[in-house]
Amino acid sequence: MDADAYRLSGAAASLFARYARRADDHDYDAWGELFSPDAVFAFGSDECRGREAIRAWLADRLGGAVCFHSIVNIDVVPDGPMRARADADFVFHRREGAAWEISLVGRYEDVLVLEEGEWRFLEHRIVPR
Repeated sequence: MDADAYRLSGAAASLFARYARRADDHDYDAWGELFSPDAVFAFGSDECRGREAIRAWLADRLGGAVCFHSIVNIDVVPDGPMRARADADFVFHRREGAAWEISLVGRYEDVLVLEEGEWRFLEHRIVPR
């Protein structure tokens, strides 16, 4: 792996970590900032476009639920100097009472873009398994 690929891999891992933590912490405004202003977000056949619509989607879906994202197997491939494709597997855990339960398992299929020195999601597709 060359130095540029190594930096991109680290940036993608950081982006996914911030995605999980901000969602789990219900910091929906900061979570929305991880997306390009004209990003596309899809969960199965449910799709929305634009940072504010994406932020509102998550706030509506999670509300105040106690949850935890596990994101693994991140694979990122450059698609030019300011664009990349990334896939990652995830497990979404939700706490019901005192017990944690697996609520959803799937894969993220993403297009990332470098904007103002920050990698963001241009397309984020959640594919349930």
